[in-house]
Amino acid sequence: MVYLVWSSKSFGHQFERAGHKEIRAKYANLEQAKTQGDHDFELGREPLRVEDAKGKVLHEWSKS
Repeated sequence: MVYLVWSSKSFGHQFERAGHKEIRAKYANLEQAKTQGDHDFELGREPLRVEDAKGKVLHEWSKS
């Protein structure tokens, strides 16, 4: 299991106002999480990284 982490800005200002800086979702594996993150990135959202269950960063997206 891995976690796809986005900037809360991708989900509307209500999350930021509630104090959430990041949003996490579980995925079965790195490939699925990267596919979703790449799709979201192309749509202008802000996926940040994919982490394993221990918090090790497996993949990151660059803003440039």
